[in-house]
Amino acid sequence: MSVIPRETPIHVLHVDDDPMFSDLVAKYLEKLSEKITVHTETDPQNGIEQLDNEPIDCQ
Repeated sequence: MSVIPRETPIHVLHVDDDPMFSDLVAKYLEKLSEKITVHTETDPQNGIEQLDNEPIDCQ
């Protein structure tokens, strides 16, 4: 997998009901680039609230 260089941070929202899997995904994505920050939620409603309140680039 290649990562495209980017100047600004990339904020990713990952919603999954399995906290251990979410943690694994977050660690993997953040390892790809120091510019990636993963926000995780286990509740879909909380994920929607994050979209309303946070600058999310990718869901």
